[in-house]
Amino acid sequence: MVEELLKCDDQFHVFLSHDENMVSQQHMFVNGAWTRLPGTVREPVSYFKKVDEDSNTWGKAEGVVDASAPDVLAWLWHFCTHERNLQHERNGKLLRMELGVPGTRSKFMVSSQKMPGAISNRVFANWWTWAEEQNGDLVAAFTPHEDFGPGAEKQIVDAALETAKGSVLGKTRGFYRIKTLAPNVCRVTQVGRGDAGGSITKQAMAWAVKRSLGMVKKLQDKYMRNGVKVDAEMRGAFPTPPPRRSLTSEQDALVARCLRLEDGERRVKRSRSSGLMKLKSTIGADSAATRARAVKGSWVELKSTSPFVSLSMQYTEPEGGGSSVALGKAKATLDCSAKEALANYFAVCGREHMRICREVGDRARFVFMEHAKHDFEWALVKKMPFPLTNREFLGRYLSFKEPAGDLVLVSEALPDSTMVDYGANLRVVRAKTTGVLRFTPTNDDAQCEVTLVQHLDAGGFLPERVVVGKIPQALGGVGEMRELFQRDDAIDGAKISELAAIIKAKNENYTPAENAVVDRVRDQLDSIPDTSFEKIGSPDHLVEMGAFHKGGKNGTPRASTVFDEDICTCAAWTFQVMGRHFVKAFYADGGTERAVTAHNGHSFTGQQLMDFNIPTFSLREFVTRYVWRWESETVLLVASESCLAEQYPIRPGIVRGSAVTLEKFERLDPLGEIPQTRISFTRQPDMGGLIPSKAVRGAAVGQMMYLSNMRKRFDRSLELDGKKREELVEMIRRHGRDVSRDRVKYSEEEEKIVAEGKAWFKAFDGLKSKDVAMRSPQTKGKVAYKRGDSRAWGWSTATVRARHEEVLAHYWDVHRRSAEKKDTPEKTVETINDHHKVVYARKALKRPLADRDFVTNFIWKVEDGGFIIVSQDAASLKHPISKEVVRAKYPSVLRIVPINTNETKLEYVIHPDFGGGLPPAIFNRYLGVNLSRVTAIHEYFAQLRRMDDYDKADGRALGYRLTYPDEKNKKTPSEAVAHIVKLHKGLSQLSREYPWIVAFLEAAVHGHLSMAKAVSTKLDCVSEAEARQMGKSLSKALRARKTADAGVLQWKRQNPSMEELFEKYPWVEEMVETMGEELLKNAAWGLWFRVITGSGLSMVDLATDINVIRVYFEEGQKGYGWMMLGMVLASMGLQLVLVVVQNGKIGWGKLLREVLIVVSGLKPGVDAMRVVKNAEMHEHHLMDAKLELVFNKGVEMFCESIPGCILQVTALIQGGSGGKMGTKVLSIVVSALTTGMGSASISYDFDSDPEKRRKLPNFYGYLPDEGNKRTIMYVCMVLNSALLLLLRSIGVALLMLADTKIFVAYMAGDHLLYLLLKLVRGDFLYWLPVEGAVGLAVSLIMRVIVKTLTDFTGVIQLRAAGEMGGLMWLWTMCLALVAPWVAVPVYFGSLTSNSTNAKAVEPVLDSTDSTTDALDLDESDAWELERSDAWRLLGGLTAGWVFAFAVFLSLMKKKYRSTFWSRETGNAYIQALFLHGGSDDIKKNVFTKNKAKWKAIEPQVKEWVGEGWMGWERDKPEWFTDNWKLRVPADWVPKEGKAEHRNARERSVAESERKGSVLHASAKKLVKVMEGGRGGEGLERRDGGGERGGAEEEQAGAEAVRRGSRVQPVIR
Repeated sequence: MVEELLKCDDQFHVFLSHDENMVSQQHMFVNGAWTRLPGTVREPVSYFKKVDEDSNTWGKAEGVVDASAPDVLAWLWHFCTHERNLQHERNGKLLRMELGVPGTRSKFMVSSQKMPGAISNRVFANWWTWAEEQNGDLVAAFTPHEDFGPGAEKQIVDAALETAKGSVLGKTRGFYRIKTLAPNVCRVTQVGRGDAGGSITKQAMAWAVKRSLGMVKKLQDKYMRNGVKVDAEMRGAFPTPPPRRSLTSEQDALVARCLRLEDGERRVKRSRSSGLMKLKSTIGADSAATRARAVKGSWVELKSTSPFVSLSMQYTEPEGGGSSVALGKAKATLDCSAKEALANYFAVCGREHMRICREVGDRARFVFMEHAKHDFEWALVKKMPFPLTNREFLGRYLSFKEPAGDLVLVSEALPDSTMVDYGANLRVVRAKTTGVLRFTPTNDDAQCEVTLVQHLDAGGFLPERVVVGKIPQALGGVGEMRELFQRDDAIDGAKISELAAIIKAKNENYTPAENAVVDRVRDQLDSIPDTSFEKIGSPDHLVEMGAFHKGGKNGTPRASTVFDEDICTCAAWTFQVMGRHFVKAFYADGGTERAVTAHNGHSFTGQQLMDFNIPTFSLREFVTRYVWRWESETVLLVASESCLAEQYPIRPGIVRGSAVTLEKFERLDPLGEIPQTRISFTRQPDMGGLIPSKAVRGAAVGQMMYLSNMRKRFDRSLELDGKKREELVEMIRRHGRDVSRDRVKYSEEEEKIVAEGKAWFKAFDGLKSKDVAMRSPQTKGKVAYKRGDSRAWGWSTATVRARHEEVLAHYWDVHRRSAEKKDTPEKTVETINDHHKVVYARKALKRPLADRDFVTNFIWKVEDGGFIIVSQDAASLKHPISKEVVRAKYPSVLRIVPINTNETKLEYVIHPDFGGGLPPAIFNRYLGVNLSRVTAIHEYFAQLRRMDDYDKADGRALGYRLTYPDEKNKKTPSEAVAHIVKLHKGLSQLSREYPWIVAFLEAAVHGHLSMAKAVSTKLDCVSEAEARQMGKSLSKALRARKTADAGVLQWKRQNPSMEELFEKYPWVEEMVETMGEELLKNAAWGLWFRVITGSGLSMVDLATDINVIRVYFEEGQKGYGWMMLGMVLASMGLQLVLVVVQNGKIGWGKLLREVLIVVSGLKPGVDAMRVVKNAEMHEHHLMDAKLELVFNKGVEMFCESIPGCILQVTALIQGGSGGKMGTKVLSIVVSALTTGMGSASISYDFDSDPEKRRKLPNFYGYLPDEGNKRTIMYVCMVLNSALLLLLRSIGVALLMLADTKIFVAYMAGDHLLYLLLKLVRGDFLYWLPVEGAVGLAVSLIMRVIVKTLTDFTGVIQLRAAGEMGGLMWLWTMCLALVAPWVAVPVYFGSLTSNSTNAKAVEPVLDSTDSTTDALDLDESDAWELERSDAWRLLGGLTAGWVFAFAVFLSLMKKKYRSTFWSRETGNAYIQALFLHGGSDDIKKNVFTKNKAKWKAIEPQVKEWVGEGWMGWERDKPEWFTDNWKLRVPADWVPKEGKAEHRNARERSVAESERKGSVLHASAKKLVKVMEGGRGGEGLERRDGGGERGGAEEEQAGAEAVRRGSRVQPVIR
């Protein structure tokens, strides 16, 4: 056994020695043996090939896999896992096996591969073995099984190969090298070559080399993880760089050359006296370059996108007219160790680096030569803006450690002679960059200072402005590192906690100067009483602001608020002026420079430089002394005043301003366990210079808003409101118990108020109301008017996801934080008892309107398991009527009804009186705003729900909220979306798990069409840019579909990450679908685009037809003209019949509207609008919106498009005016294309319907998931129908002109043969549930229509078993293609034998006077069809159809191709749908089909109804409607359900009568006419009495309506 193992190992090593350097990447590039495959330079896997001495093509693939090396080897080694076997079976049940060799590291693997077309399948049998090399790499090698030598296992393999009959034996050899990069990251290299055997040549194998190297990409896709996490693992495994003394001489020389940049930079520093030149924060490229040249050797500061990264540049003059060069420098502090920062920068091909590279469009980025672990060469091709040429950078990175502990990375450009293989000839200009990146550890290596000095030679002859503009981008790596490692909140939090501890200790010693600062500021500002400040409007209603006191040059504003935090923490937060949150805000507000000199723990001097970005305004500098001090046990002061400081001297050109500020902190009593601190902020500014005081005062509100930002940081309003709500819930429950035990009683006045409020609901129901627009579609509102009352009544309702006690407690707590509003500056409450209180509130209205105040009784009471809250106006001595404020009334009643333990229904009725002299109509217009109170309650509790509680109802609510944010204080929709995500706990949880979700929602809500492509990235690996791309592509998918669910279905299949997310969180799919529905309604490309397109195409077709009719009459071809006009009118007439049938019970007025829509030609657009809006199918409808659209399209094609096209082709062949030829041809082409689009849309819409795909997966779903493929298939379907219509029209026209008898015989025979076949197969009756003689007539008509549509348009949908059937459809297509070719010789043969036959149909078609020649044309204008022209025309149309259909078949999903030759009948299809459909939702459709189609399974259907009826009554599924119940025979219903079945019939009759049914009214009129015309007595005598006859008359009319309602087909 040992010898056998050694033998195998020897063979293994001999095999590896085939090419020792094959896996050595650097040798491959040096000797040039390997060449990169074209077009693969941007792919995550690198592909190469080379040809050996025997002309064999070897391939190599290399990529990084996010898994450990043992895991990867295990996956490769275990060949027949369940997962891999399932993937293999997708190509058919082909041979696949593995067989281990005992006692060795070897096994045999056999796999058959399906080959395309007529090529024989291939089978590969390989011997595999693996080993671990000395450097830790794992290697798995494989070779043909013959190389193993004799053995029992080999014999088993040979026997297995014999079972693969018809397959050709192929050979492959190669190996995988797996190198560990991190504990869970490795680099996989696949090297191999293959011989497919048979007739496949080596050249063919060379062409398919990339396909044979797909295993590395498979491994990447399988194990792909989040790039940020993978990069972190790689940084953790990064080894410490070697010390400089251990470098080679060549490496040391490289370091010396690069460090000259630092040496030059240090010399510049020593030569300057005042550091970097400070310019204004916004510095243009031209001014920077000019300033840099003016002062040679100087560093000019550039504008940085981050206040924590300083950028500067030094201009270098080009030598001898050469290219422009510049020296840039970037500095920052990173919140990570020096080693971690170096590892990040050193990872040129790290995940995040490559992601950014792809997003910005760089053409290439890779490492092509590795000298050592810390020494490699790289290539980068940067994308440049048009018209600049892309730049190629080739460089070398080397890192080392200095004795002082600094880690240094040097970069040098490679010589111009260096060439890199990109797999293509890229048009680039060589650019150069040399730089030094130094990482200095600080804070015990928890942080580091990074300095990058970089020399840039952009190549070519770029303008200086462009070079300078690229400097910040070239230095951008420092900013990216700073953002990657930033821990701003944690660092600020640590400093605040440290200072808060100092403040709490109260152990500070103050100097006299420090005490003097506090005393002066306190005496100057705190002495001003609050009464001296007039209140002004504050953007934050929880922050009070006072107008300016007269003292001081520019006045003195004051603001105050309450924080939900301890006094020490609040003071520490505001005292940390160099905290990162303050720095960000400072630079965002125009700050350019900020510095601090700390004196001790309670005092410092700060300097800041401000730029107002106003022309001619100088920079303003402030130097301020800050001191904090306790005044008492509960009061702490932070005082600041301007001062002079040596370290901050006055500089020329800069105006010195001053300010005195006092921040007073007062400790308040806590609310429960939440501490409370009041802060007042008083400031007296002096901006210096000549700035008007009015401008300074105008900016004061913005300065005081820093209190608002601070308040929001510590805000715990939800927690406070929640605790108060819990207390009130307990009070409500206790009160309910007390009432039930008669411990608490309502007074007579209270009972009266409650009774009056309850009566309002009934009163509103008795009023005629109309819908009113609400803020959210989740709530419904109505407004009504009572005769004699000018004030409107309002009603609204909503469903809240909370317990009914919580809703009452929320509403009852009028002092909750969420109820405090900016327009309610005053609110007081007088509590009478637990269920009664009086509330006074003043509402501030916009001038010139006077403010309104309300004094209202609020009373709540338990009612029917829920609650009712009534509010009525009350009198109050504490709040008498004032002249300045108008007393208004706001009576209302709110009913709170529990639906279940976590859902509550609200009904709200109001009847406000806003008083004053203004007409009530003005306030009535804003009634919807007042009704939105239920919307606010709904949204409030939706915000409290956690992600674990979310369901589809939450998803729909979130979709509406995101689409209609109503965030008026947010400047952009993006800000509104981000705010909504932050408000909702569940969405916030999702955004923490997937930070890119906000970017996705912003892009999706934006709703603009774009060319964004699908994203194939896994869910855990999606980046923010990819999320935005997916959000933008949603609109594109919705635009391609008629309904949101169909668009979302296509979109999620194009974006696998979204499919993963929807599977993990189903509520997200509901949210996205809801957003899609609203986008389709509101976006410019959505609903109205479809309406205009649908109406436009129809009207264009109608216009061309009318124009051709005019031409026919002008040319004397009146017969053609009248027939064409008749076809148009027939189409409209049949559509009118469908309208009457569909809407016969809606009343004359609405029916007339539907008729006008048809006559005006707007019917296609209206149908499209109803489909998009997902219009509800009412009881009186015979079909839903989508089926109505399909029927109308079919009618238009059958009555107008098909016969019209035939007629126009006939007229064209007979001859016409050359001057009008273009008009006629245009009309024919437009008709064909319009018909093609209608035909394609029918099939496309049915197949892309998610509901149909779910219910009938074996028929629907042939369209691929990729959007571009779907588009191609749609175009193919349009071309198929249009070309087939032209082919058939030409053939029919030629037969008509040749001999009408032949034409009639052909058409009649074709249709009769089809009908006979349907009869023989027992499939003649159509599926519509119409029985008896009417059913036979309808079936005959529908079969003829379906056959005609298939003959002339080839509608793909009609291959269904219930229509044509797959095999019959295919046979029809073959006949349709052959028939025109037969018609040509018949036509031209008839011309030869009898020249009069050509005009055989002319007398029939021409109605001109007999004395006038019907074709009075000049011979020079006549046109005649030649035989050669006919053959060429038919050849082109046939070839086009065959090509389009072939493309269609090649792109459709393979398993659906069999539906084109299926022999299944409609009966068998319907019966199988019931027997094997699975769910009741599918089986219930049996009652929408003709009963004769499922008569054979009637016992099973009856049994199903009996078993399921009572369960349906209990669960109330959506389909279990009165309309469906009426279809079920009464004797099938169980005894327990007969009463409800009878009630359903009564409701249906009553509903028809209530709506003023046209048919019902007609039936009653008919009875009356019969009574009057026949004397009435006959009926009376026959019926046995007038009274009885009248009753039976009504019963007969109701029965007629009932019977009519039973024949209601629904969508198949």
